[in-house]
Amino acid sequence: MTLDNYYDLLNSEYFTICKNKTVLEIGPFEGHHTRHIVAAGPGHLETIEFNFDTKEKLSAIVGIDNAIYDDALIVLQKHKPVDIVVCFGVLYHLHNSLELLELFANNCNPEYVMLDSTRFGGKYDPTPDVQNSGLAYYSPEIDNRPGNRHTKSGWKSAKINVVLPKEAINLAMTNLGYTQIKYHEPYVQGWVAKSNVWLGLWKRNNL
Repeated sequence: MTLDNYYDLLNSEYFTICKNKTVLEIGPFEGHHTRHIVAAGPGHLETIEFNFDTKEKLSAIVGIDNAIYDDALIVLQKHKPVDIVVCFGVLYHLHNSLELLELFANNCNPEYVMLDSTRFGGKYDPTPDVQNSGLAYYSPEIDNRPGNRHTKSGWKSAKINVVLPKEAINLAMTNLGYTQIKYHEPYVQGWVAKSNVWLGLWKRNNL
């Protein structure tokens, strides 16, 4: 899938639900997805980005109502109710992906959650078996620690390949009270391939 096709998929199948909603985007980086969320017409858009170096490019995007430059694992210790959480290109940076999932499910209580993830750091390979095998360098004994984004130097030097398999992430979301209602494997060519091998949308139960 080309990058244009990938964004067409997001705009038609995912970001449409952002219209008039309160949206929290975790880890927007330089705003590659943020621009498309803005175009969907959210009622209020907040972002949490750890990398302060992205501020100039992110600040240039008109439509972000509140940009927070801090660690989401710290910011979300406090309640921040929103309608939708978008978390792309983040989970594979964390020693324990479940920690962040639990934080925004419990402290944001969103109606919808959008996630992506994959094996990170390797070559692009369109073969599902290659991308999905060994997704998890995760083990509770070693990796059940605070996220490695608490300090920039730690994040930069960690070179972590720690991502739970999509089945484990879906199970975690199920246990948190969400049902997966959309799933795609776009295998985007180019740099996005590192972080967007699969996409998922979850809806909170009992709405």
